[in-house]
Amino acid sequence: MYLHEFDGDEHESAINTLSTQPFLVKCQQVMQRKPNEANAIGKIGNPCFEYGCIKCCLNTEMELSSSDIVRIRGLGFSEDFFIVEKNERLQLRNSAGRCVFHNGRQCTIYNDRPEGCRLYPAIFYEDTGETGLDSYCPYYGKFQLTPSISRRVVKLVRKLDVETERRLRSVTLNAKASEPPAFDGVP
Repeated sequence: MYLHEFDGDEHESAINTLSTQPFLVKCQQVMQRKPNEANAIGKIGNPCFEYGCIKCCLNTEMELSSSDIVRIRGLGFSEDFFIVEKNERLQLRNSAGRCVFHNGRQCTIYNDRPEGCRLYPAIFYEDTGETGLDSYCPYYGKFQLTPSISRRVVKLVRKLDVETERRLRSVTLNAKASEPPAFDGVP
């Protein structure tokens, strides 16, 4: 698969902005790597590949950490291409009803995908403060939630919360700094 095979106007626009040969070579290398069968959830094989499931990639709301953003930018993608802000959180952008990096058959940045994607279907339930496997995933029963994975999920959630708080505080401070001084009526 090559970059020109992506679907959608957003993909075409991004491709048109990419002019360096090393970037194209890097993307081809990323696309040709085989997905790592042993991932974070402690499973034998990969149910997603085994059953051809892409449900979690459809209309995704996957949050992005700063390290996710740096890693994906390192592949040559601009933040405008893959990030959308929703409810004050930075998330993966969707295109044509799926993650911008999913071409309809596979994730085109699988080995460099966000940490939340690596951990899914392990999620954090905010109402109970516990981790679990998301029943939205049709194959969640094929995954094992280990204590190590639970700790990683909690750590990621905390990291995302801290980063969001810092980003919002920075935006607020920058907005206040650019405001003209208040007029107190005294010349």
